[in-house]
Amino acid sequence: MDALNLEYTILKYCDLDPSEEDRILKGLDPKGNDIVIAVQRYKILDMVQNIVFKMAFSIKSKYIKGCVYCVPNKYNIKNNIKEGDLINELSRITRSGVNIRYVFIDRYVKTRHHIFGDLKSILLNGNIGKYLIVGISGVAVNEGVLLLTDPYLGKIYSIIPAIELSIIYNFLLNNFITFRGGFSRILIRLGKYNVFNLIGFGVNSLIYYFLVSRNINIYASDFIGIIIAFIITYTTAATLVW
Repeated sequence: MDALNLEYTILKYCDLDPSEEDRILKGLDPKGNDIVIAVQRYKILDMVQNIVFKMAFSIKSKYIKGCVYCVPNKYNIKNNIKEGDLINELSRITRSGVNIRYVFIDRYVKTRHHIFGDLKSILLNGNIGKYLIVGISGVAVNEGVLLLTDPYLGKIYSIIPAIELSIIYNFLLNNFITFRGGFSRILIRLGKYNVFNLIGFGVNSLIYYFLVSRNINIYASDFIGIIIAFIITYTTAATLVW
């Protein structure tokens, strides 16, 4: 496949029969307008990896974890690029409205899994790592506002501006750095982000009080609540806000 003179860069991350390779090539647009991903009929591990990559890189396409990727040459994808890095590039390309088409291949194709390499790519290049860093920095904003407003509003009411200002701070960083959303529909996104983060905060509090009432250590209870709230807020941010 790689030796053929096409308008595509062909990247294989599995072993295919020649008949399957021919079928993929015949389905390509000779002008190289779309990205084509050959998707095997997923096994459980493939399904999990597909969901993880879609979430980590905020890709709206149905499938992103494939066996063969046919990417138009105009996007200058290197032939030796690792799959995790390729998916990071595809997340950037698809933001400009590029279509992804799919070719389904035999479910018993031998896929080359690189779980640890994929995890490294997700943490270093994916949105989830950036989102986590923004969230940690947002804690400092929350604490700072709490410190400044406590003398004026007291311990009960000072938490309200602390939470709201940290949410706005997190939103701005996530919008322009993590998800690269720009100014388009920014107020609508801010409203959604606010709602989902307040829901996450409520879930965190409910889990905390429930576990404490069951005599679970307060720090363990708080940590479990934070993890679940993080999953909720990141999932909604990646799929519903941006």
